[in-house]
Amino acid sequence: METNNVLLNKDTKQKVKNKKSLPSSQFELLNLAEIVVKKWADTPAITLLWVTQKDLQKLVDDFKIFLNQRVDVGSSRGSQTQTLKNLDIEINKAVEEIKIAILAKFGKEKGKAYFSEFGITKQNSSFKIPTDRNLRVNALPLLVKAIKNYNLQIIGFETTFFETLLTDYTTAFKIIQNTDSTVAVNVGNKNDLRKQIENVLIALNAVIRANYPNTYEGELRGWGFQKEKY
Repeated sequence: METNNVLLNKDTKQKVKNKKSLPSSQFELLNLAEIVVKKWADTPAITLLWVTQKDLQKLVDDFKIFLNQRVDVGSSRGSQTQTLKNLDIEINKAVEEIKIAILAKFGKEKGKAYFSEFGITKQNSSFKIPTDRNLRVNALPLLVKAIKNYNLQIIGFETTFFETLLTDYTTAFKIIQNTDSTVAVNVGNKNDLRKQIENVLIALNAVIRANYPNTYEGELRGWGFQKEKY
C-alpha cells in the first residue's frame, strides 16, 4: 500500500513538473505548439499511440482561429459598452424631466402614483428607472408607451426622441449580449483545445526524454521546449 502511494506521488509530481514546462500565456503556448507540430512533421520516428502529428496540427489551427476570434470580438466590447454608457446618461437626464412633467400634470402627491406606469420605481430614497440594464431594457417600452398614452409634454424632448432612444438602447443591449455570448462560447472551446494541446505537448516531452536519455535537453530545445523561458 505504501509503495502504491509512493508511485502515485511520483506520478503526480511528474505531471506538475511537465505542466510547469509549458507556457502560461495562451499566445506563447500557441507559438510553442506551432514549433512542435512542424518539428514533429520532420521527425516521424517520434510517435504517440493516441494522437498523430496531423491531429495536433488540426488542434493548433483551431486554437489559433479561436484566439484570433477572441481578440476580434473582444476588441469591440469596449466601444459597445461606451455606447450603452452614453445612452444611460441620456436616459437618466430625460427621466428627471419626465418626473417633473408627470408631477406637473397630475399633481405633486398624486403624480408619484403614476411613476410605475412609466417604468420608474422607488430605489432607496428616490424614484428612478432601473439602473440594471436587464431591467432597464424592459422598463423603457413602458416609458415610451406611457408618454404616448398620457400625451405627456416634456420640455426639451420630443416624443420621437424617446422612441429613437428606445430603439438605440435595445439594439445596443442586444449587440453587447451577442458579443458576450460569442466570447463565452469561444472561451469554452478555446480552453478545451488548450487542454488537448497541452496533453500532447506533455506526452511528446516525455517521449523525447525517453528516446534521448543522454541528449534530451538539446533535443527538447530543438522542439521548442525551452524551460527557462517559462
